[in-house]
Amino acid sequence: MSIDAPSHRRNAVCWLYVAARAITLSLLVDACSSADTRKAATVYDIVILNGRVMDPASGFDSSGAVGITVGSIRAIREQPLQGRDTIDARGMIVAPGFIDLHQHAQDSAAYRVEVLDGTTTALELESGTVDVDRWYRARAGRSIINHGVSVGHEEVRRQVLGDTGKQAAVGPAKTRASTPAELAEILAAMDRGLQRGAVAAGMLIEFTPGATPWEILEVFRVAAKHGAAVHVHMRGLAEAYYFLETEEVIAASAATGASAHIAHPHGLVPRDFRHAVAVGLARDQYFPSNGTPSSATSCCGGRACHAKQLTSCFTAPCGSVHAMGHPHYDHTRGIRALWPWSW
Repeated sequence: MSIDAPSHRRNAVCWLYVAARAITLSLLVDACSSADTRKAATVYDIVILNGRVMDPASGFDSSGAVGITVGSIRAIREQPLQGRDTIDARGMIVAPGFIDLHQHAQDSAAYRVEVLDGTTTALELESGTVDVDRWYRARAGRSIINHGVSVGHEEVRRQVLGDTGKQAAVGPAKTRASTPAELAEILAAMDRGLQRGAVAAGMLIEFTPGATPWEILEVFRVAAKHGAAVHVHMRGLAEAYYFLETEEVIAASAATGASAHIAHPHGLVPRDFRHAVAVGLARDQYFPSNGTPSSATSCCGGRACHAKQLTSCFTAPCGSVHAMGHPHYDHTRGIRALWPWSW
């Protein structure tokens, strides 16, 4: 029997074409099916719906939904999301938890109060501790929110200078300057605390007036080595010399490169801070490569601000801002509300 070669080739090509189309169609169906399956599988553990969602990291600020799975945020969308459980946040703001930089009460009761105010991280950065490891061990597995501590210069000073004060310096740690050998011990202890996980260096200079400006500068230098900020309770000078308290901190920051945070500056009226503002602006002008902005928290309303904003910070009405998430004030009246001893 004779075979028409051209016809045979045409039939083979046709069958190959049909087979290829069939395979392609099958792959497309499988792909669509897989995509539908993946889409259907995006059901989050919890979805927060209908709230005004504010995400500082991305700049997202709109009515939308937040999808949470295994305790982590997985999606932020303007469109609705599916969840096994949902929370209707209509009329409310959905935002990351506040970070409280200045929380002395560090126990379970205080943490519960913080949570009720929207705070999810409470840090003890002003007073601090001398034994960072022990401080963290005491809270391991027992804290319902994030926490952290500074290495505290005042407590380190008490230990090195042999001060008998249990809660505050009452003897040599308060009244006298450190010797070169003592200063070396102080700096070594501050360095060790930062190595062991202290979030910052804390200084209560008002309660250790014997510490010289040189000692303050050297502590800032240790913090700068670790890229850590220094949270400072400034010296307690007479009102006419308030500006010197601020100058000491800003100068140490400028000279070393360690960022400074001034806790509750003494006084809240503009005239007390005109010189401080000028120094802050000059520091930013003449040390721009430093990259170490100053900030401050006022005792009224818990507002934090950069050196260039000090004027507006200290002239703002009491209780007008809740920038750092401090729960210790009634922000409608500007007075202490819950934990008056925690500042």
